[in-house]
Amino acid sequence: MIIGLDASSSDGQGCLGPARESDMILDCLLPAWKNVLPWTAYLYDATTSNPWAVEDSPVIPFIISILAQMCRIPRALDRIVSEPLALYLLWDVWLNLTQRYRKPRAERVHFAMQFVDLSDAVSLLLQGEPNNERLDRSMEEIIMLCDNKARNVYRRLIDNILCGFLARCPLPAARLSATADCIFAIIMHLLVHSHAQIPRDVMRTVVGLWKAAAASNTYNAIIPSECASLVLLYHERSIESKYLSWAVRDGLIPILIDLMRTKQQQDVLEAAWDLLHHIRVLMNTRPFARVVRRYAGPQVQPREGDPFRLAEFIWDFGTRAAALDHVSSTTELNCSYESCLHKGSEKHLKKCKGCMTHYYCLRECQRADWKAGHNSLCASRNSSINEIITASVLDRAYALYFARLALSSEGRAREITQSIARGANKWGMADKSHGVDIWIVYAEPEDQDGVLEKPDVPRIILGEGVLEECREAVAMVPPHGVVVVDLPAGGMNEQAMVVGTFDLGATLATGEIRIKEQLTKYSRVYVAIAPEVGSDP
Repeated sequence: MIIGLDASSSDGQGCLGPARESDMILDCLLPAWKNVLPWTAYLYDATTSNPWAVEDSPVIPFIISILAQMCRIPRALDRIVSEPLALYLLWDVWLNLTQRYRKPRAERVHFAMQFVDLSDAVSLLLQGEPNNERLDRSMEEIIMLCDNKARNVYRRLIDNILCGFLARCPLPAARLSATADCIFAIIMHLLVHSHAQIPRDVMRTVVGLWKAAAASNTYNAIIPSECASLVLLYHERSIESKYLSWAVRDGLIPILIDLMRTKQQQDVLEAAWDLLHHIRVLMNTRPFARVVRRYAGPQVQPREGDPFRLAEFIWDFGTRAAALDHVSSTTELNCSYESCLHKGSEKHLKKCKGCMTHYYCLRECQRADWKAGHNSLCASRNSSINEIITASVLDRAYALYFARLALSSEGRAREITQSIARGANKWGMADKSHGVDIWIVYAEPEDQDGVLEKPDVPRIILGEGVLEECREAVAMVPPHGVVVVDLPAGGMNEQAMVVGTFDLGATLATGEIRIKEQLTKYSRVYVAIAPEVGSDP
């Protein structure tokens, strides 16, 4: 149903103003709006015995048309929000109708256009800051429609809208942006404000759709980029290492490898552009190394002119497999109580629940260390750090390996020691007995040839500005110097990890950097503590 009006006034004085025109359209819509809810109730009764009766009902296009037009008028939108049943109807149509409405292809185009118009309209309900009445009421109705379970909301969005509608939609990708925006707005609200993690089976569906779309021309062109964005959103907002490990193992790398094997380079970039900007941040995780090792064979050939150097990166990483296996087999933890000499794996030592950075073999050791001074350190760390991603001991050991790799590269060690010597007086490091902390930082790329560089060529940054942030982050006696191992292309949220120290006096004397492992003391990953790393002094 399309409602049209003559915009000229009856006395020939010209066009109506926008407000008056909206009022007239609303006056025309209200009689039809009064019939929408009864018709919908009748439709639900009809579909109880025949779930597919909706396919033959002329009521559905009419309902969609009225809802879409009502949402575009501020006064009408307020009316929808104020009527619980109306808002419930609106979101029920948007969430579920694409699953039930299965017309022949010729008629699907008309339905798709109507549904996209509805998406354009309902997106207005999702705009605004948190605690916005329209947004909050909409989220309440959406969750209620999904049995009051956030995981069911994720499944409806992915199964019904993304897989059921967007994947096979006959409209051009440019017309579907509002529909995709609605999906992301709802997911972001659930992740950020409701802290509801996306279920694994939902992400598996996204990954599977992404692979299928990348390998086939039968899917809408919007699918690869939307799936990539969902995967990245999942990684950025997930605070549990098990989710990250699963996605690395089962999702990200196999997709990239499959694209490299089957597609031309340009197709690879189109299907995985966003992901390539973030993949480097995963390199210090054990599952990443394990998966890359599996695929780093002769079938992954470097491509001339590849701006991302993806094949080179995977091949080079694979050459580190033996060294990483050695790291994995020899990594041990010391009990954090200094008077205890016990060593063991992460499984055998228990983590302090307060700071999550100290490990103990027995409760007696934890009590003794608490009395010895850990109580003040634990409370300080626990209260000063708001957003933390924990890393496993082996993940930290891998990070330490790559830090050593970077610091020991040709000419790098002497360059660092000379820079530290020049800045010793400025940083108050005249006493050469002090140690220097080694940090690994993930940051956005700057002036580099490709997003993915080999793992042995990160930049080294020495900066006074970094020092203060490191002091605040570790909540410990301030270090007297910092070396930041900068791994480019870490994503939107920078991450930093302390992976060890080296002795300043010995370094200045020999020009060599020998890292002293301190995994038991500096074992936490801090988020967004180094938004702007410094430059060489």
